[in-house]
Amino acid sequence: MRSHAVTKSILKAVGVFGGVRMLLILCALIRNKLIAVFVGPAGVGLISLYNSVREMFGTLSSLNIDQSATRDIARSPASKVDHTAGAVMRCSWVLGIAGALLMCAMSPALSLWSFGSVDLWWTYCLLSLVPLGTTIYNGVSAVFQGTRSFRKLARMSILSTLTGVIVAIPLIVFLRERSIIWVLVAYGVAAFASAMAFRPRLRHVVLNWREVWRVGRSFISLGFLITAGLLIGQLFNYFFILFLNHYASTDTLGIYQAGFTIVNAYVGVFFTGMWVEFLPRLSAQVHSPRRTSISVSHQISTTAWLLMPVIGCFVCADELIVKILYADNFMAMLPFITLGIAGVLLRAVSWCLAHVMLARGDGRIYVVSETVSGVFFLTLHIVFYRALGFLGLGIAYIIWYALYLAFVYIIYHRRYGLRVSAPAWRIVVVATAFAAVCVLSKWYVGWWMTAILTAIIIPFSWKRLRS
Repeated sequence: MRSHAVTKSILKAVGVFGGVRMLLILCALIRNKLIAVFVGPAGVGLISLYNSVREMFGTLSSLNIDQSATRDIARSPASKVDHTAGAVMRCSWVLGIAGALLMCAMSPALSLWSFGSVDLWWTYCLLSLVPLGTTIYNGVSAVFQGTRSFRKLARMSILSTLTGVIVAIPLIVFLRERSIIWVLVAYGVAAFASAMAFRPRLRHVVLNWREVWRVGRSFISLGFLITAGLLIGQLFNYFFILFLNHYASTDTLGIYQAGFTIVNAYVGVFFTGMWVEFLPRLSAQVHSPRRTSISVSHQISTTAWLLMPVIGCFVCADELIVKILYADNFMAMLPFITLGIAGVLLRAVSWCLAHVMLARGDGRIYVVSETVSGVFFLTLHIVFYRALGFLGLGIAYIIWYALYLAFVYIIYHRRYGLRVSAPAWRIVVVATAFAAVCVLSKWYVGWWMTAILTAIIIPFSWKRLRS
């Protein structure tokens, strides 16, 4: 595929999933604003405690088949796609039920670790519905992503999100702090319902369980290793959440979690579609080192050009964003999100390189990379928070992804013998310098200077993306 066609495909995916992501953000904005107003920072902190556990069990339950199975479906011959997709759907049901049962069995221990008492064990039993629903949802997502049915995937995401927020609004307003667990359960049930509504219509495929295992053991094995890597990362994040909750307060934890959401979720709206489109395309050509190098270099360049105006806009409007998304008592996060938004570029470039591990099915080295990343994250965030507070968290975020980028590039170059082109590195340097100038101009001159810089870069970025 020629570079212009690839860029067009990337931008199309960004357009489709950018719109979906904007809807997700709007719904999350409504939910978080209601929690901030009716419950306060303690409510955001409480939902982050439950979310950290939900994410760990959701990852363990799904075995990340939305990534590992996408790779197998994208590489399957046309005559075998339905067999692979059928195995994915059956495996997602088994894994989802197993994850829910495991969470129920561990509910007393989870309550004790989180709250110092087993009295809230029942909340984790309720929460077990979420990994069940999301695992089945991820199975359907893998089929749509592997077959490049991006519009169906987008519609399923829209239905799931709208259903979840419609149910969440009255719960938060009337139940206040008691609504937190029910809001999370509502989103899990909504994910399950949308997956059932959009489940793929496969040609009649007869698969016994031996055949399911024969077809599925490849993506299950890879998914197990990916899951191990992600669980390690989530475990380090859970340790930091516990550190903040005990060293500082639940309010501080809520403010941090709100800032982390802005940096990772809201800024990520502009390149979410890239990852959906990139993995199946990369998986189909990963057998060729030359094509892989060209594809990764092009992805890095496109990502950098796309993110520069995005970073400028978010840095310029950081205070307004916090006021709109949360409330005035969340303003302490500003130094963290301003630096974190600037560091998103490093995160995006490192992910472009890390996707090669997934496309190659190199799960063991992925586990190593996630473990190293987790050590970087926990060490830097604890040290810098204790020294500089929320400003330290922003500095830690940038250093974390700078170190991670260096580490994954060593793997990319030495293990796989691949290179990133010189033009791609040049645009990364330019984009990094632009992000730094935006932050410094915001702090030492004013938001208007950052706005001018952003207005200058937008036409250059648009021209390069269109060329």
